[in-house]
Amino acid sequence: MNKPLPQKIGSGERDERTKPDPFLFFEIETDEGSEFVPLPTVLAESAMRQAEAAERTAGALERLVEVLSQAHGVPFRAFGSEDPEAGDMPGASKGPQE
Repeated sequence: MNKPLPQKIGSGERDERTKPDPFLFFEIETDEGSEFVPLPTVLAESAMRQAEAAERTAGALERLVEVLSQAHGVPFRAFGSEDPEAGDMPGASKGPQE
């Protein structure tokens, strides 16, 4: 009887049910085993987490500037601020020194 030949390693064929294309899916290990998540989903979720972290950092920096401004009694104006009542930053120049 003729037996089928074993599959060659690296023949380019793979069972998509057991091991999806690594360039399309990201493998996540869970308690139940491996879970394959589409790579665009992973990238989008990562970008969202980074944006949220950037917002938290910006908020924390704004609060820090407020506290430092109040502690030193110096109004703070961010670079490029259009608020004329915010005051000038000490030591900041509006143009080149002559």
